[in-house]
Formats: sequence, C-alpha cells, structure tokens
Amino acid sequence: MIETIRSLVAIDYPALRVLVIDNNTEDPELWRPLEAECAALREAGHQIEFAHLPNWPGFKAGALNWASKHIGPDVEIVGVVDADYVVDPGWLRATVPHFSDPAVAFVQTPQDYRGWETSAFYRACYVGFAYFFKVGMVSRDHWNAIIFAGTMGLIRRSVLDEVGGWDEQIITQD
Repeated sequence: MIETIRSLVAIDYPALRVLVIDNNTEDPELWRPLEAECAALREAGHQIEFAHLPNWPGFKAGALNWASKHIGPDVEIVGVVDADYVVDPGWLRATVPHFSDPAVAFVQTPQDYRGWETSAFYRACYVGFAYFFKVGMVSRDHWNAIIFAGTMGLIRRSVLDEVGGWDEQIITQD
C-alpha cells in the first residue's frame, strides 16, 4: 500500500490531491503506518490526506461515497485507484484531456497487477486482465458500452453526483 501511495503523489499533474481511505481495518498495526506515511508526505509538501473509517458500511462503495462528501467542491474529476496498484506518473496527463469533451462521463484505463512475474495467481490475473482490456473493453468502447472497472478510472464529479454516488448494496463499485 505504501508503494501505491508513493506512486500517487509522484503523479505529474497540477493541483493533484490524494485522499487515502482505509475502511474496516480493525488492526491499528495495519493502518497506522499508512497514516504515518501520508503525514510524512504531507509534511514534504504533497496534498495528501488519510482517513480511517472503522466499521464503515457499504463496502468499498460506502468508503467512496464518504470520500465524495469530503473532497473540495472545486474537484471536477475523481480518480479511483485500489491499494494494490502502482500508477504511472503520466496517468492523469494522458487521461484528463478526454474530459474536454462534455459528453465524456468517465475514462477507464487498463489495469495490471504488480509482481505478476513471480506469482502464478497474479500471472493468471494479469493474462485475464490483458485480454479483458485489450479485447473486451476495446469492443465495448466501439459500441459505447464500456464499464467502469472499479480502479484506474476517472469519473466526472457532476456525473457521480447526478447518479447518486456509488451503489452500496453491491460489494464492489464496478
């Protein structure tokens, strides 16, 4: 998770704000180091906040809805990144320009697992995601039927508000 946090603050984008949310982790030995890392990065000049939400309802969607209420009203685009991803520093510069078209509600980018070379499980996930994003999502895009895959995506804040946020009845936000 710390590797993910460090990759987020290394994104090359003006006015970047990072909100790290830990929901439903009971053991402080697991979430306190994340809180400390965020504090150190904030002291180093990064715009990063940490929130620990104990016993939070609504699964990941509930945490994302909490976040939507705690980001500034001037935030126009919300990015979602899961804890097990390392983000390329150019991610936002490559994706945010798509929002210059007012018809674009969200942008979904491919996902890869880190460490897939040394784990049979992650290797299988890597191959599955590669097919999904390089074939399935390309086909869906052609038919304007693409989905928000839960991580590594950006969504226009006004659209997220318009649909009432994330559906907390579903255990994933995809």
